[in-house]
Amino acid sequence: MPGLELPPPPPGGYEWPVPVENSRQMAAMVISSVNIVVPTLLVGLRIFAKWRSEKSFDRSDVCIFMALIINYGLQVNSMLLVTHGGLGISLAESVSRFGFQPAIFLYKAYVSHNVLWNCATVCSKLSVLLLYTNLIPVRSMILPAGAMMTFVVMSHASYIIAQFLICQPSRKAWDPFIPGHCGDITTVYIVAGITNIVADVVILVLPMPFIYSLTLERMKKAILAGMFAVGFLTSGISIYRQTRLPEINIVETTSVSLMIIVLTALEPAVAVTLACIPYLRPLTHRRSHARSPSDYETPYMPRKPETGGGRASPWRNRASSAARFRGLVDGPGPSHFDSSQVELQLVKVESDPSTVMSSRQEDGGLAGTKRTVDGMVAGQ
Repeated sequence: MPGLELPPPPPGGYEWPVPVENSRQMAAMVISSVNIVVPTLLVGLRIFAKWRSEKSFDRSDVCIFMALIINYGLQVNSMLLVTHGGLGISLAESVSRFGFQPAIFLYKAYVSHNVLWNCATVCSKLSVLLLYTNLIPVRSMILPAGAMMTFVVMSHASYIIAQFLICQPSRKAWDPFIPGHCGDITTVYIVAGITNIVADVVILVLPMPFIYSLTLERMKKAILAGMFAVGFLTSGISIYRQTRLPEINIVETTSVSLMIIVLTALEPAVAVTLACIPYLRPLTHRRSHARSPSDYETPYMPRKPETGGGRASPWRNRASSAARFRGLVDGPGPSHFDSSQVELQLVKVESDPSTVMSSRQEDGGLAGTKRTVDGMVAGQ
């Protein structure tokens, strides 16, 4: 490996195990532990909220569970980088004290770290996008959300493939001591980081026009928007990590490399945590009295009289087929959560009768569904 010579073993042999002996290593271990505990707590609260509100689990929940499991692997990998790979100790010192096996483990763990980060990022983003399509099952949301899902999966899959093709032979990606050569892996990381930030921003902005169009008080709109906008915290971590990537050095494994590893592991943990926040508001409120369904309706569009003669009104059909926000956590009954159960009807109004959906379409799919948002805004 350029710039690194293998010294002879020291008298008495190499040291083992690799000690956690400096503040950087200790900080990495603590942060990884927190990255396990906090997302687990939030996902547990999400499950509890859905169970209490008698809501069934959907694809968004499956994706967030997968992201949580992969996050476990990512955090354990971060710890192993310290305890078995000597991360936080310079590579030259690590080889002289512990031999080259920890160094090989270090680079293997680098590769697995990148794979786990990509997988966790994909699952967390898919969870949010599937949440959007559940809440706003209209064409103007489903199509861009589907396009973003495709982009996220394809882009991160390409970064994983690049991780294994950047070196010739491929084994040199995790064994720097064998003959061969590698391309500029830092450039791959930078491109992946930039596209990840762009995807984050697009995903976070996607529901805002729908929220803005709701017939709600400004404060309640702000609360709804804030529940989704907290994801910008993940983007902040990504941007800071991106600014440090050009400083990474394949031989220097102390401050910069350790910080990038910690930030890379922190990002999916925060994403999983924040993806659960929209589900949790009903847990902070209890109903003081039962409300009638009419108390919960906040229509997106003005009501129009239905036409006679057995023909479905364009207003009625478009309102029903364009769907409403599905309740994230519908209250299980009057004795449980108090929240502003707001039935939010989201639809683009078209006056052209030619756009009216047929009654067959209305009876299937999304038509006629009654959706409520339970506890997403403060009590009315």
